Amino acid sequence: MKRNYKELFAAGIIENAKCENPFLNVTGEVVRLLEEAILTMRLEPYEKLNISHLAEALEVSTTTIRDAFAVLEQNMFIEIIKEEDRIQRQYRVKGMDHLDVERLFTVRRAIESESAYLCAKWMHLPDLPFLEKNVSDFVSGISRCGVSRKEEIFDELTMLDRSFHEAIVEFAGNPFLSRTYGSISKYLKQLSYQSSSALLEEDHSRLVLLGHQHQSILNAIKLGFPGQAHDLMNDHLDYSMNAVIRFMR
Repeated sequence: MKRNYKELFAAGIIENAKCENPFLNVTGEVVRLLEEAILTMRLEPYEKLNISHLAEALEVSTTTIRDAFAVLEQNMFIEIIKEEDRIQRQYRVKGMDHLDVERLFTVRRAIESESAYLCAKWMHLPDLPFLEKNVSDFVSGISRCGVSRKEEIFDELTMLDRSFHEAIVEFAGNPFLSRTYGSISKYLKQLSYQSSSALLEEDHSRLVLLGHQHQSILNAIKLGFPGQAHDLMNDHLDYSMNAVIRFMR
């Protein structure tokens, strides 16, 4: 069955972008659009991609799509389907497997747990009201999930979760941690949406625990308990990783 890519992209999206910027790198814009669709799982993991249909939907040449695919393959967002009997290459969205998830969480623990430690050690929270509101909104959103498990709420929780973790890394005040974290930000966004899908399958009590974990991490930082902040963040990330892996089975 033909995938209707026109549902994913606004009509004339590339032409409109070219009108706004006559010097637009069209291939780069196609890469950006496809990457965003993959990161937000509008193009689903392991979904096969049709070059001619994508070219038709985006109103660009098949050569432009192939050039965009080369970039996306290099950045590990798509992969070649290995079928020896095929003359032409076929591509699909690259899904995260268990090893990918474990590797990403290994990096997250190294950066985010250390960041929580540093925030608590120096009691360095430049925008405490932001984090307090973030945690409050996160807990409130989880409560609403108990009544109405609408996907929009999970999109909101996904954004709140990412901004909570990103803020702690930023507030740690170590530019090298921030730059390293920034280098994997796209993969973390993809992981967040995958985590959101996992949470849709979770019992509500598990969601409530996530809210308590965010609150506990923030409290440890505010009280100046670096070791506790570090360990609470570690435990929180382990809990989140296990939820994703359960969903993938």
